[in-house]
Amino acid sequence: MLIRFSVENFLSYKDRQIFSMMAGKQTRHPEHIVEINNRRVLKGSVFFGANASGKSNFVKAVSFAKSIIERGIKETTLTDKHFRIDHSYAEKPGIFQFDYFVNGHFYSYGFALDYSKGHILEEWLYLCDNNDISVFERSGDVITTDHVFKNSDSKQLFDVFSKTISDSKLFLSEITERKLIEDPEFIDYKNTSEWFKGL
Repeated sequence: MLIRFSVENFLSYKDRQIFSMMAGKQTRHPEHIVEINNRRVLKGSVFFGANASGKSNFVKAVSFAKSIIERGIKETTLTDKHFRIDHSYAEKPGIFQFDYFVNGHFYSYGFALDYSKGHILEEWLYLCDNNDISVFERSGDVITTDHVFKNSDSKQLFDVFSKTISDSKLFLSEITERKLIEDPEFIDYKNTSEWFKGL
């Protein structure tokens, strides 16, 4: 279930824009709210607005980010995806973040992309059930994790792939393609990968 999506520097979106399914404090229509692990979430939501107000571009942003996750940067067109009214935004990153609930857990996954070079600048995956736990964080070519590996072989695989990741590839995609998601130590990656397949 999608809980929240945010996007920055994509097509007509210059500054960060957020779509959220989290319920506010009002209880005017309690039948439209479901409680999941002590969080109030809307059962549904609606986009509305004038023509050329950005509705289609918001959907395109979700599709664009999903394409990079599932097909890769090299298979996704990056040309003219930045906010083109301000030419300086061609050199600024496009930022995409998904918050979602899958298989009994809340997660937050996102990445920052350099459009001109086709490089991943940052990437992150957090388990957000109670306190936010870093499944992994990436800044440039440095990847760290708060996950405590119980299996030394799993830890070794994480270390190998985190140190050899290409700057034009998502770490989530690398772990998925290497079939490491079948390892119980990588369950958070598997949950995330499966959620995006169903998005």
